[in-house]
Order: sequence, then C-alpha cells, then structure tokens
Amino acid sequence: MVKIMNKQLIRLLVISFLLTILVSTACRKENAPEIVFENSDIVISSPYIIEGAGSISAAYLHINNKSSVSEKLISVNSNLGTAMLHQTIIKNGIVRMQHLTDGIEISPESHLHLEPGSFHVMLNNLQRNLVSGEKIELILEFQNIGRIAIEVPVIKSTERGDHSH
Repeated sequence: MVKIMNKQLIRLLVISFLLTILVSTACRKENAPEIVFENSDIVISSPYIIEGAGSISAAYLHINNKSSVSEKLISVNSNLGTAMLHQTIIKNGIVRMQHLTDGIEISPESHLHLEPGSFHVMLNNLQRNLVSGEKIELILEFQNIGRIAIEVPVIKSTERGDHSH
C-alpha cells in the first residue's frame, strides 16, 4: 500500500513539475520582446506607434548594440510623413521636446530605449490617421550598418501604460 502511494505521489510530483515548466515557458514566450531585426551587431525589438487622429504621433522601440564599437542612429524616415528623432526634456517643471539633429549615440554593448518620456521618433505631417492593427514601415539609418527597414505595429494608447511623447 505504501509503495502504491509513493508511486502516485512521485507521478503527481512529476506531472506538477512538467506543468510548471510548460507554463513558465509559455509565459516567457508571451513576455519576450518582438524582434523585428537582428544581425551580429544590432537587435531592434518591441516597436510600436500610438494610434491617433490627426497629423502627429510617435514611434517607440528598443535597440541593442551587441558590437564592441559605438553605433549611431542618424535618422528615421517614413513615407507617411516627417519622422524626426526627439528627446523629451523636463526642466523647471516644463516639458519640451528637443529635435536631435545629430542622431543618438549607442555605446558598445548597450541598449537604447526609445520610449514615452524619453527618446522617441516624432511623426509629423501624417498624410492620414493611423489605425490600430496596421503596420507602418520606418527606415532607420545607422552610421555603421546603414539603413534598416522595419514594420511597426500601430496600437491603441490603452495597450501601453504611458503614451506621452
């Protein structure tokens, strides 16, 4: 009787362990960043543009410089309007955006996060309203690796916690 209970207990522990692995693997995949470009030097992930009515929006993404040399994001282009690199600056309680005409330096083996309240791509003079669910092509120009075209999904502002520029 004790051997049967031990076998059942071991079987239950093994099943519980396998289920734990299965669930944790599924959660990791669900929370993993969406990689839209990767080579030996650069990884671009987690891009999005906030849906909106009007001629202005912003794009956000992460860039991982895996190389041992500095890289610079020089510019961003879009066929839907003007795209400019910006940085949000708060000084004396006043929020302003600074156009970064010289680009953004990405140190060796470091990350650049374009996100609300920080660096971002300002999209101006949009030719039409952006709609959640569509994808917009942006062309990122880097100093060393050149131009990279990526598809960026448009999302509702409620899908992200903070949607300020």
